[in-house]
Amino acid sequence: MRRRAVVVAGTVAVGLALVAVGAFLALAGAPRPRADGPGAFGAVVVLLGLCVAGWKLWRRPDGPAVSPAPWWEADEFVSDPPEAAPADQRISGTAMVEHVESAAARARDGAPIAESLDPVREPLRTALVDALVRGGRDPDDVRDDLTAGTWTDDPVAAAVLDEAVTPADRPFRARVRAWLFPEQAVRRRSARAMAAVGAATDEALPAVVGQRAPRSVPVLAPTVDDLRRAADGSLQRSVDGALTRREFAGAERERADGDRRADETGPVDRSESPTDVAGDWSDVGPEVSD
Repeated sequence: MRRRAVVVAGTVAVGLALVAVGAFLALAGAPRPRADGPGAFGAVVVLLGLCVAGWKLWRRPDGPAVSPAPWWEADEFVSDPPEAAPADQRISGTAMVEHVESAAARARDGAPIAESLDPVREPLRTALVDALVRGGRDPDDVRDDLTAGTWTDDPVAAAVLDEAVTPADRPFRARVRAWLFPEQAVRRRSARAMAAVGAATDEALPAVVGQRAPRSVPVLAPTVDDLRRAADGSLQRSVDGALTRREFAGAERERADGDRRADETGPVDRSESPTDVAGDWSDVGPEVSD
């Protein structure tokens, strides 16, 4: 919403400025028109033509004048997209996706970023406390660490999980970006919080027995139909959800570190980041670190 408003306002302002400058230059440098010339009538016609052209470009192409799609809705070829994943297979982080989408919807509706993160905060706090307590920590000590923000070295993630933690000072460019794109800011901070929680729980919980055991048969890479987008934006397998993939937590931490460096210094080149692709599926299953 904010981005659209800023773009529209900027476009209108630039257009009015260019029209004013052009009119001034034309009136100041042009010779006096002849009495039999087009005069004001011609200028009005040109202006009306520009208005009609702008309206045609701005309006949505709907109505009976628009040609219908060359296929019909019951056609088997377009009944399901070719990349559709099985809906009956749940993967790790499926429930968390709903919380992230709820937080993003709040940001789109104009809520402050701190309030928009409320749907994400409680499930992440619960998961972190349960994991650390199962790892041998005292519940009161864990809650004290959450309040102080000392359970992680990422101040953004600490502020997401507890409102009492003072957010870190962000550069002016990062604050402007968060104001223009609040939904992206909510998703980015949620991803950093999930990565930090995943790292903390991996350190607290023991490794799964046989997790790194060699496979006796080769494993093929998953097809596009077997992949689904997880809460943090990464691709995961939507089949055989009982398998674990905790090795992906290292890649999540790498992405969180990259986001932190981007906030402090500027954008980071992610061309070599493994989080935007399906990853190495030769010896692991779907990810459960969320």
